[in-house]
Amino acid sequence: MRAFVWIAMIASLAGAQTALASNAALADFFGQWVGSGAAKVDGAETQSRDTDVEISKAQDGFKISWSTMRTEKDDQSQSVVKATSLTFRGTAKPTVFHGADSGDPTKGKKAVWAVITGKTLKISQFMLSDEGKWTMQVYERTLTTATDMDSKFTRFEDGKIARQAELKLKKAP
Repeated sequence: MRAFVWIAMIASLAGAQTALASNAALADFFGQWVGSGAAKVDGAETQSRDTDVEISKAQDGFKISWSTMRTEKDDQSQSVVKATSLTFRGTAKPTVFHGADSGDPTKGKKAVWAVITGKTLKISQFMLSDEGKWTMQVYERTLTTATDMDSKFTRFEDGKIARQAELKLKKAP
């Protein structure tokens, strides 16, 4: 039994090293990306989205800025543009990054972090309302080729999916 435990531990460590070796490099995400897609609520398309994303090196981490124009499906005159910019610092773990402005959700601040897993750069933001309800926003940007990226956004509210959006992006020349 003890030999089995050791073999399982060694196999899991070898798997972790293989997974680490197969992660995309942070620099692979650098550049300007543009694209479009749609948002869904309960499986029904509710908005079209156009986005522009820029990812660049910043000290020992990276900076990401994006703007998204959301247009309501049933009222094309209802468009909203939202812009966001976040900076991340490296940590002792090579594929984990800490949001430079990350704070304590119990004090009204967002907890923000990023992780590279495989070819996906995942950014997570966790917020807590004064009433104790939580919201988590997850942005997954997956490289499908050197010049193509799939972007998926999911917003959870108290454990339930409140909104999802999927977009296809191209790297600008």
